[in-house]
Amino acid sequence: MIAATAARNGLPLYTTNPTDFAGLESSVLIVPVTRPEGATG
Repeated sequence: MIAATAARNGLPLYTTNPTDFAGLESSVLIVPVTRPEGATG
């Protein structure tokens, strides 16, 4: 649902888990980000 929302609204998808969205590159721009030091989640 996250990727669908981004794709529908023409927004990039920023994620610390880009492999979770593998195969969707033609529908939405996947932007990998690094989790900040000490962050959990």
